[in-house]
Amino acid sequence: MNCRIEKGVEDLDLGCFALVMATGIVSIAAHLLQIPLVSWPLFVVNITAYAALAALTAMRLGKYPARIAGEIVSHTHGPRSFAVVAATCVLGSQCLLLTNNRPVGLAACVAMFFGSIHWLYLAFRHERQNGERAEMDGQQAAVISPVFRMH
Repeated sequence: MNCRIEKGVEDLDLGCFALVMATGIVSIAAHLLQIPLVSWPLFVVNITAYAALAALTAMRLGKYPARIAGEIVSHTHGPRSFAVVAATCVLGSQCLLLTNNRPVGLAACVAMFFGSIHWLYLAFRHERQNGERAEMDGQQAAVISPVFRMH
């Protein structure tokens, strides 16, 4: 693999999935406003971006599993991994809303289920680390507070 590409894979930030999340939200809004000339192209962009990011993340997970694990449990870098969950669930919602296809809808529900499981894992992982309550900043508290009562 090209050295520049390998370095890019190694340094890929899970927060990049926010692109899929934001694009999906705009696409869903355009669909609800009945603007298919906006919603469908953004849907195609979203599927492409998600597939590319998922492939790069899988490559990164294969080559640098310890680094990803460290980022997920880090209280400074970990909240970015919630973008993967949001992107998965927003893309699943897009699939359900924009297509009237049962297999696509089933795949979307499976994606949202796994996104929810991933969210629960991350939320619990960030709440307790080494058996002690970790200090959280405002962004982390906003993401986790629906699950846990904050003190």
